[in-house]
Amino acid sequence: MATGWNRDGCVPAVQDTSGCSSAANDRRCPNQQTQITKLQPDEQVLRASQEGDWAQPCHTNLKRQDRLPTDPPVYVLDTDEIGEIDFALEDFKCYGLDGDCVNRSNFGLPRLQHRLQDLSHELHRGRGVCILRGLKCEDYSTEDGVLIFLAISDYIGGRRGRQNDEGLMLSHITEMKRSKVPREARHVTQTNASMWFHNDDACDILALQTRCAAASGGKTMIASSSLVLGALFEARPDVLDLLKEPNWPVVVFVEEFPAMRLMLTLFRQKSESKNPRYSLRPLLFHEHGYDLLNFDPGRVNSRLHGGSGIPGVPRLTDVQEEALEILLATARKYEIEVSLQSGDLLYINNFAHLHARQAFRNDDSTNRHLVRLWLRNDEIGWHVPHLLRSSWDAIFGFREDLEELYPIEPPPLYCPPIYAFPSN
Repeated sequence: MATGWNRDGCVPAVQDTSGCSSAANDRRCPNQQTQITKLQPDEQVLRASQEGDWAQPCHTNLKRQDRLPTDPPVYVLDTDEIGEIDFALEDFKCYGLDGDCVNRSNFGLPRLQHRLQDLSHELHRGRGVCILRGLKCEDYSTEDGVLIFLAISDYIGGRRGRQNDEGLMLSHITEMKRSKVPREARHVTQTNASMWFHNDDACDILALQTRCAAASGGKTMIASSSLVLGALFEARPDVLDLLKEPNWPVVVFVEEFPAMRLMLTLFRQKSESKNPRYSLRPLLFHEHGYDLLNFDPGRVNSRLHGGSGIPGVPRLTDVQEEALEILLATARKYEIEVSLQSGDLLYINNFAHLHARQAFRNDDSTNRHLVRLWLRNDEIGWHVPHLLRSSWDAIFGFREDLEELYPIEPPPLYCPPIYAFPSN
């Protein structure tokens, strides 16, 4: 069985075009045509970020009354909508395109598209999270399930992001049961351990397909950044001041420093060291009248990691450690639980909400498995703060020299992420 899609060796679509629409042979992969331009720095916005009015209560682009006081909205597909998806799937197979080329132009959903547009607006201007339910994984092959996930997600956000500097576009969050690497030495995404509240790098929308739920536990936890920051504004404004200081050492993609790529490659040829790169930046940004929290405890050298911490990255100061602990504790006060079923598609505004994960237990018949995409909607996406743009561009910027990889199954061997640290 093929294990993924890429430009040179992919899971081919069905080549028999009998019965297909006349436009089928005219379809082309947009990834081969469209060049994505980088966001340009905005010096006025940068000054606003550095000189922002921090005496005002924190708020986001989302509606104030819709900041997750209760469970996130769940949209259940009806029989006609599922039938429309099935028809579009078979129609796409007539086009003879690679699976990663699927998008709204070649996966038409004339009825459902209006609901998906509403959900995208809900993500960017409403409550910032939604669940699409009704698809059953057992009704589709693995390849078809991924195709549907990619196609529906294109209606939510048409730009897909890289998840490492090797061009990984689709990743798998699952416990590596058969891995010979000890659990305590693996990245937390490849274990059944709990996860701290965090944001997924600088992506706009986090998309998760539930391929299999755990036997017990494993619920996704979501906390509104606006509620968290508002509580800190009332109780600990000094923590907000610390979070906006541009002196937090955060591990980054290598390609965020393209001039260093060759140097680092040569260094790695002469040394066994794989020390990650880092940059100094804030964890809290204030631009265009709203606040944006972007952090991951797994990408700072905190005592949360235990032991010697992250090699090659400065330790957090004592006051930074305290600020991080207060931030995480406040997020837990405002968390809501999200129970996902097999086949569910979960979309989270990564700029508006933090998310975490409960520890979980698998059994002989289950293995919790989520498939992840990073998305951007260029029409209604949020403004990206100046000091986050290098991280954002590493994910969404155009890279002609980089092959995009879509592994539809997890790798057989443990592969640490680009910034991977043990889960202890």
